[in-house]
Amino acid sequence: MQYQSEHGTEPTAEQLSAHLAHQGLLGRGGRPVSPANLRRHFLRWRIYNIWAKHRRHTHAPSSAELAQECAARGITGQYNRPITARYITDEAPDFERRRHALTTHHTPTHP
Repeated sequence: MQYQSEHGTEPTAEQLSAHLAHQGLLGRGGRPVSPANLRRHFLRWRIYNIWAKHRRHTHAPSSAELAQECAARGITGQYNRPITARYITDEAPDFERRRHALTTHHTPTHP
């Protein structure tokens, strides 16, 4: 998300690898995370970003609406198959877990 905020577009795997390395987020052996490893996660990250945007406004984002937004943004699955509401419903528990982990990690604590 930081990359997108700074550059106005989604990064390629290579751009994200370099960006993460610049931020000090490295992979094994202190090397940049490999672009191939990042590519494996792009689809879920893209869908998660849409889900998270909707989650800010409602406790249970509509999977059908999210699938429509994916289609409108040109986000497709393997072999250009459309993202389905069922796929999003199946991913929702992991999205919620990720959201909780990120908001808990980034929420300042006060003594």
